[in-house]
Amino acid sequence: EGNVNINGAQVGGPVSSSKGSITINGKVTGNVEGVSITLENSKVIGDVTSQDALSVGKGAVVIGDVSAPALDVKGAIKGNVDVKGDVFLHKGAVVKGNITSASIGMEPGVVVDGTCRQAYANVNMDELFSED
Repeated sequence: EGNVNINGAQVGGPVSSSKGSITINGKVTGNVEGVSITLENSKVIGDVTSQDALSVGKGAVVIGDVSAPALDVKGAIKGNVDVKGDVFLHKGAVVKGNITSASIGMEPGVVVDGTCRQAYANVNMDELFSED
């Protein structure tokens, strides 16, 4: 129920913490679910769901779907991304999958192989582009 730190280990099965943060610097085969999740130099084969901010750091790879209120990516994700708030992709980030968010920002040098859709944005597209 508290903080979970995985450092250099290989873990099979799900990793979860309903009240604390999760920091992974190793390999997890299974879903990861927690309040706040930080992935550094790690590999997760499974879905990652964070109740708060999610950071996919440099050298981190996620093979699975990602869901969080906010997402910061310096590593790589192969899977769909569903973020109700902001997504920021730093130089060198790679996403192979569709991104659905409120907004997206990216530095030059990012690779996205999929669609980017701001379905959660607080913008009324029909009203904005009305021909009336």
